[in-house]
Order: sequence, then structure tokens, then C-alpha cells
Amino acid sequence: MYTRKEALQYEYWAEFIDAIYKLENNGNQYTKMVNHHMNMQHNMHTMGSIQQIANGPIKVPSGTQRFLPWHRQYLLEFEKLLQTINPKLYIPYWDWSLNRDFPKELKDLLLDLTFKISNRRGGFEIVKTKSIQRRFPFNSSALPNIAEVQGAMNETNYVNFSVELEGRGIIDDNTGEFIPFGRWSAGLHNLVHGLVGGIMGNTQLSPADPVFWLHHAYCDKIWWDWQKQNPNEGPTLTGQDKILDPWTVNVDELNSPSTLPYTYI
Repeated sequence: MYTRKEALQYEYWAEFIDAIYKLENNGNQYTKMVNHHMNMQHNMHTMGSIQQIANGPIKVPSGTQRFLPWHRQYLLEFEKLLQTINPKLYIPYWDWSLNRDFPKELKDLLLDLTFKISNRRGGFEIVKTKSIQRRFPFNSSALPNIAEVQGAMNETNYVNFSVELEGRGIIDDNTGEFIPFGRWSAGLHNLVHGLVGGIMGNTQLSPADPVFWLHHAYCDKIWWDWQKQNPNEGPTLTGQDKILDPWTVNVDELNSPSTLPYTYI
């Protein structure tokens, strides 16, 4: 059992950044980790619309229910990779509702990465990153606040909570960027991606920016806290949708804080 701490209390910044460089320089392992997120066939976001079927139930895309558990496993897989470099390492979380400043340790991080990504029209384009591009100056005043986090926490239904946290919108076919339906339907998660901008604003490539891991660790913490309040609520996936590909982990294995190898403070 290990403890994930907030970015301001994180004690291994130099080692964390060093591990990312070493992973990329040793067989492009960081790029390969990012590539998992580039494959949208893993169905780990709300890509379709959530709508009322005429005179019937709400139609919810399975990606809506997979969003939180899939990214939870993704964080765990990246932590395992970090720990091959340094066993002490874990992913800190960035509590943007309280810590409004962009994590200063990541501001000047340079990564030389090359990706071949689908342009969603059947073709491909090569994307190179010599540095991590972001939207600076950073508009910290527009970050989700404590009241908005509490609004998500007040939901008692898993799907409603997940949508409030993730958000929904459409994916631009040309750029791969998420276009939310207004601020509130953007959700807390999507709003932060958009505010950071640059690579973080690209659904496929966003993990190339290391702040992605801190952002998703905080989303995971919000879910972790919510699960303790709502222990009988969770994904109602069936069949193959329960398997968090490309791994063989079943969603049920991640549905309780008590079964996880980490805790939060």
C-alpha cells in the first residue's frame, strides 16, 4: 500500500521527471504508454451522446461507464512503469480546485516525442513534440472550483456522477480536440484539459503532457472519495465491456477503494 499525495506535498519531483526521460530513452516506453490512449477503440470516453430514447430508458454509451475505471487502470499501469525506474515513485495529484497554479515543476519540461495519429478521416498524420505546448498565460481563475467538485460529489447515481466529472461533447474530426457543449456540460475533467490546452486539449495525445497523470490522479481521487460515500454504486457493464482493454483487468476489480494498492491524503 502506498499513498498518493497532492502536487505541493510531492517529495519526488526530480526523480519523477528523471524517470519519464529514462523511460522514453529506453525503448520509447513513455511514447508506448501514450499510445494506449491514442486508440479510441478502447472506448474509455463519452464519445456518443447521452440521450432519452423515445418513451424508454436513457441510452448511455458504455464509454461513459468505462471512463473512470479505464483511467484508474491506466494510472496504475504508468505507476508500474515508473517503479521499474525507481520503486519509490507514484503519481501525485493536482487538486486544481484548491491549488490553482499550474504545477511549476512541469512548466519547462521538454520531451522529444513522435506520434503517428489517425486524423479520424481514414488517414494519418505525424505529430512531433520538441516541447510540451500549453496555453500560457494560464487562466487559473477558470479552473473548476470547490463548489463544482462538491456538485459532482452530491450525485448519488454513478452515471450522473461520471458525466458530471468527465463531461460530454464532440470530437473535432480534423484536430482530435474535444469541443464541449458549454462550460457545464464540459464537465470538470474536460474543462481542465481545455484550459491547459496544447497537447492536453487533444483527446488522443493528451498523456504526452505529464500533467495529464496529475490531472487524472485527482479525478481518480474524486471518484475514490465518492465511492466511499456511495459504496453500492458503480458501473453496470456486462460482457466484454467489463474488460479494460488492452489489459485483462475486470472493472469489478477496481470498484472499491479497499481493494486498491494505494490510498490518498
